[in-house]
Amino acid sequence: MFEVLKDFLSIIRPGMNLLLLMVLPFVLHIYLSLRRNKWTGLIFPVLFFLAVTTTCLRIIFLGGNLLWVAGCFCLLNAPTFAGLIVYVVCRNRVERKRAEDLAVEAEETEMETEMETETETTNREAEADGILVESS
Repeated sequence: MFEVLKDFLSIIRPGMNLLLLMVLPFVLHIYLSLRRNKWTGLIFPVLFFLAVTTTCLRIIFLGGNLLWVAGCFCLLNAPTFAGLIVYVVCRNRVERKRAEDLAVEAEETEMETEMETETETTNREAEADGILVESS
């Protein structure tokens, strides 16, 4: 039974390595796009674009058909466009979360200011009435 499992894993393993090799950069790109620094999420799209551009320029300089190269340029940049879409979606999520955090922080600051103002008003009224209030 273990030999059958071993044989099955030896057949599946190369496919799993390939799958891992394809999924890992995608997951890394999402992770980098969700970071606070907005430039880290553009690493993969820029690398894809530069690789495709240099490849197409080499083909042109070697005498390739310009129409064929333009089609290949558009087709080979599909990962670049997909990466940019993922980047934009992730950036919108980060910006929305940042705006929510700022709104909550502003609300907390406003509440603290109101409490301080209220305490100061109470202290002034107490001093006016001749009551000594110790501030903490």
